[in-house]
Amino acid sequence: MLTVMVMALISGCIETSDPENPGRFEITFEVEDVGNELIAGTDTLVVNELKFSLEEFRITDVDSVVLGSEGNVDTFIFFHNDELPTENLVFSTSIGFVDVDEFIGYDIFVEPVKSSDNIADMDFFGEDENYSLIISGTINGSEFEYKSFPEFDRMFSFQPVSLTTNSETLLIEKTIDFRDLLVDPDTGELIDPRNEENRQRIDASFEDALRVSVSAISRVVG
Repeated sequence: MLTVMVMALISGCIETSDPENPGRFEITFEVEDVGNELIAGTDTLVVNELKFSLEEFRITDVDSVVLGSEGNVDTFIFFHNDELPTENLVFSTSIGFVDVDEFIGYDIFVEPVKSSDNIADMDFFGEDENYSLIISGTINGSEFEYKSFPEFDRMFSFQPVSLTTNSETLLIEKTIDFRDLLVDPDTGELIDPRNEENRQRIDASFEDALRVSVSAISRVVG
């Protein structure tokens, strides 16, 4: 899946806009061990897919210039499933501004999709409420689907990452290990997503478990 859009200025001061600037920005998402069996106590857990909705994201450079996702895109859906051999490329675009090439921060804004959002994945829409997190798989061979509605903002700060040539891409690799959501770290027992009493714990773990790695890479764009 590849979503292409134009980056829009949220705040800060940029001297020159250059939509033809080939410097790029990409976000990937990966669920570790998706599709693999995990023994949690006396239970066997398989997560086949994890996906969540992101209303907005922002990246910040060393001069406090902030670039953010354009307002005419309703929602970004991040997903990874066992049919994908590697991480999923969710977003790719040209940065489009001169001298914005050294970055120190990435902010995300997670919330349930709105009923008016124009997205193809209807799993996020419910009769009474909409969702921002969906996990599906099997527990002891029986299918389950966990749907919930965590809402949070989170800022990731990192050491400066510079794009030194126009052929480089700012790559944000977003990963999550489903063990951090569904397995108790102290006992190794399953945190059963079918049990409503575990919802608050699973949703809080989801916010904490998201990890980000940021780098500059050379990639040929066809």
